[in-house]
Amino acid sequence: MKRVYYLIIAVLISSAASGQTVQEYFDQGNLKYANKDFIGAIGLFTKAVEIDSLNKDAYYGRAVSKLALDNYRGAIADFTKTIEIDSTDADNYYGRGSAKFSLEDYLGAIKDFTEAIKCDPKYAEYYAFRGYAKSSLLNYTGAIEDYDKAIELDSGEGKAYFDRGMAKIKLGLRDKGCTDLKQAHKLGYEKAEEEMKKNCP
Repeated sequence: MKRVYYLIIAVLISSAASGQTVQEYFDQGNLKYANKDFIGAIGLFTKAVEIDSLNKDAYYGRAVSKLALDNYRGAIADFTKTIEIDSTDADNYYGRGSAKFSLEDYLGAIKDFTEAIKCDPKYAEYYAFRGYAKSSLLNYTGAIEDYDKAIELDSGEGKAYFDRGMAKIKLGLRDKGCTDLKQAHKLGYEKAEEEMKKNCP
């Protein structure tokens, strides 16, 4: 998720605070996350929210740390809290949607990805993930529409071409699907070659 990188950068340029303040716990949590110590990060973000129960960034940090540990239900709870505090941040919906997708709650994921798109309609990944969720529900036509938009916004992403190609093949549009698979392969998406061998004689 793009937002976590901005948080880490903010930590690196921030000055040290005296005492164990909310900001200090938050900063230390971000550094733990950057070093892939997700359990340590969760502990520090928890200390931050115990002091400030409306600190949306600490809930977000704890949510993405839980997501990294495959604790999807815990992540959903924290993303939900960030949304209660601030319903305008696309990353919160995207993160919660990703966790729901991992739990195979595809309808819930689609709803959250749609909210993310409403908040930030120019970010290709939100469309791509919503398309993938639709494909998981065998809604290939709806998925293709989302992949179209993702590719319109970012034409250099091989996975979007791959996923769109596979959806077209599922609909019986083999030639068009193979065109997308070839483009995905050209862009370096490795799985495309295997599917081309199966579907594109």
